[in-house]
Amino acid sequence: MASTGSGGNLSSKLSAIGGATATTLMASTGSGGPSTLVASTGGGSTTLERPKTTPEKKVKKSGARANAGDWEIRLYNDPMNKREYVARCLMETCGLSEGQAFQVMMSAHQNGAAVVGRYAFEQAELYYQSLRGAGLTVDMVKVGDD
Repeated sequence: MASTGSGGNLSSKLSAIGGATATTLMASTGSGGPSTLVASTGGGSTTLERPKTTPEKKVKKSGARANAGDWEIRLYNDPMNKREYVARCLMETCGLSEGQAFQVMMSAHQNGAAVVGRYAFEQAELYYQSLRGAGLTVDMVKVGDD
């Protein structure tokens, strides 16, 4: 069974081209080349070739979507908040698992600072404001391929 590849009735497509109904169909594909459909009609043969297409080029997007993940939330050690409270805030606000929250909290406690995560601007801003509102010492830093 021959197919036109783009849908529709083959006879109607050939009728529009040659004004006759196809009686013989042969499809061939070259080695890696486009497929060709040859149709013999009452008045001769008509050759239909698959249109040439070009692959889509990836275009670097400008704006917020191009910079998704370019903002870090950093947590700093502070003597005011208990470690359990800090870990709970990270779990509830940023959606970290208990183990991840504990690791970030301990890293900030031992090293003075830790990266909570990298986020798109809007999400980073939300986490930053929520963690600051909970009394944690955090900042939001732009990172990237500058």
